[in-house]
Amino acid sequence: MKSRLNRASVIAICLLLWFSADGLQGYPAWSETSNLLDNSLLSTQQLPPLLVKASRIDPAAEEVPASLSIISGSEFESLGAWYPGSELQGVAGVTVHRINSGTNPSVTMRGIPNRISNDTFMIMVDGVPYLTPNDEVDFDQIPYVAVDHVEVLLGTSTTLYGRGAVSGAINYVTRRPGFEPAGEASLTLGSYGFRRFSLQADLPVKKDCDHFAISLLSESKSGWRPHTRRQRNSLVLRNDLKIGEKAELSLSFSGLNQTQGLAGELPVDRQGNRIAVPSGSRDNYTVDGAEYKVNNWGLTAQLAIQLNERSISQSTLHLRHPRLETTTGFPQPFNPETNTINWSGFQADYDYWTGYLDQQFVVNLKQNRFLFGFSYEQTSGTTTEDWTGEFNFADLFYTQRRSSITGNWINREDWVSDRLLDVDSKGRFAAIYGEWETRLSETIFLKLGTRYDYFKRRVDYQPMVNGFGPVDGETVRDDNDHLSSLISLSWQPTLEIMTYILFGEGYNPAFGPLWSFNSRNNKLEPEIAQTYEVGLKSFFGPDREMSLDLSAYFIQRRDLLVVVPGQGGGEQVNAGKQKSLGLEGKFLWQAEKVITGGALFASLQLIKSEWDDYAFYDQFRAQTYDFSGKRVAGVPAFAGTIGWEQVFPIYHLKIRGEYQYQGDYWYDDGNTVKDGNYGLVNMALTWQPPWWSQSTIQITGTNLLNKDYWYTFSDPDGPMATAPGAPFEIMASVKLSW
Repeated sequence: MKSRLNRASVIAICLLLWFSADGLQGYPAWSETSNLLDNSLLSTQQLPPLLVKASRIDPAAEEVPASLSIISGSEFESLGAWYPGSELQGVAGVTVHRINSGTNPSVTMRGIPNRISNDTFMIMVDGVPYLTPNDEVDFDQIPYVAVDHVEVLLGTSTTLYGRGAVSGAINYVTRRPGFEPAGEASLTLGSYGFRRFSLQADLPVKKDCDHFAISLLSESKSGWRPHTRRQRNSLVLRNDLKIGEKAELSLSFSGLNQTQGLAGELPVDRQGNRIAVPSGSRDNYTVDGAEYKVNNWGLTAQLAIQLNERSISQSTLHLRHPRLETTTGFPQPFNPETNTINWSGFQADYDYWTGYLDQQFVVNLKQNRFLFGFSYEQTSGTTTEDWTGEFNFADLFYTQRRSSITGNWINREDWVSDRLLDVDSKGRFAAIYGEWETRLSETIFLKLGTRYDYFKRRVDYQPMVNGFGPVDGETVRDDNDHLSSLISLSWQPTLEIMTYILFGEGYNPAFGPLWSFNSRNNKLEPEIAQTYEVGLKSFFGPDREMSLDLSAYFIQRRDLLVVVPGQGGGEQVNAGKQKSLGLEGKFLWQAEKVITGGALFASLQLIKSEWDDYAFYDQFRAQTYDFSGKRVAGVPAFAGTIGWEQVFPIYHLKIRGEYQYQGDYWYDDGNTVKDGNYGLVNMALTWQPPWWSQSTIQITGTNLLNKDYWYTFSDPDGPMATAPGAPFEIMASVKLSW
């Protein structure tokens, strides 16, 4: 073990500062309108207490001195957010790329690039981490039907929530059972065979002390690209119990199964120009039978106890069992000499268990609040990976070749299938953490916090024979630790203005994917990220009808883990530094005094993300690459959203329209091609029939102008493949409540 404790122990305890604003509570009430306003930007409806924010202690969203966005689950349909992760589009500081119809999107936060797939931020469900054995995020495991709201916290969050949260954390908070019998059924039909039925019901068992909720979903879609059919079924049960006068227990079960056909990328030349294919630009030329299957169930118990007037205990226990199957093709560069579209055929099976325990205590003493606790997480399971295609020791790595002229396979008789990975793995993550918040004056608050993490991984590689020859079995282990710190100071000169500054340090274990761990060098360090941030939260107007939030940040990362492909796996190296400098903001104007029922909303992000020091040697290409000083690929320098929401009370009608813009980005880390900007127009219309106030009809259209846009990515030699964005789609929903 390479202990960092001695060095870290001399670092000051995390300091985070913090401060209060009255937030969104000053919005004017609309007594003469229908309950459509409950889900509008003019609503005075309050969200339930947050489980994740810039502090574990304080429950008030409006007091967070950090870049925090909250997305209500009631807005998902009007946003066109039908799948987990799609609700993040338009959030300042977040970039979303989706290359498959309805499946796990690629997300980056604040310009921090993913190493492999969604591995530089964290997602949680009710505060419980949802990470795979590869320390990656899988959005498809989220019980989306039961989500009440989503909390998006940008910036280093490791001090609060643990490993991987170097660019931010996303928490999906599920809905609590209601106190009265109630329910809602929804049927949605839409483009490309989209069909969805959902049901939510609250069933009080015993008044004031025992409440039960059920959420279920059945969904299918043929897909807007060939062979991308989707089928998803989900069930969530929750029981909230009040135990005496001072304790509450929440028990929940979630289960889902999903099958999603996968669409492959399409070829480009090294200048990023799309190669013509026989059946049109949205056809699917990936490997046969490409699909992703998820079967997942989870149990969660959370117990809150008021120990005395000044202290509270909260305990969380979670068990989850995902089983994942993937058949897909990894794109290889287009070959202009043979006119072939090339893939490495791949199939993987993951069967693992995750257990999680968290215990925390909050103590209030006069002007001080203290939090301390510990957590333990363990993941263990089996992973296999099989590769199919033509293999040699030169330029063919299980390659399946299609003709770009006919679309037919041309080397099927030369394919071989080999198992390159068969492992049993176990990861363990233990932590202790603490926070202290105090008032320095009537307008200044200070918060200090720290977190110590110890983490280890063991992987048992089974013996096998493949294209590289006989491979002996072996066991590879590594462990490490890290002390994270956070300090924040906030100042509130008036009720309408809050400013804050903060520093936070976070880490990623940098164990990397299991297939590369066999080459583990025990001297490798965790990836470290340091965030410096200054922010403003403000309200304007006599009735606080305008609000403006701004955050400027600088993130610096070092000891980056780079996985360089090699024989039978990959080589792991610490390679260099990366930094990200940015500005993000959001604005809301309740325009009631100018246009009755109107509201203007907008968000923007400016990001400069570049490699400070990024050089490595690629064994397969026998070449050294140095991208130091280059901009990070796939990160647009500018993105923004502007929209208007209009409520017509006398017509029981609400209309929401928005324009989302994403600027150009570098296709490759060598910065040879920059392009890819696009703008999308989305709109939603919601009507509540006056003769039946318990029903709602909604029509949502996304990409109304049918904009043709693409996401292009690369290998170290330049642009390599591209994937189309979703075309115009329209969905119509009917909801019945009781």
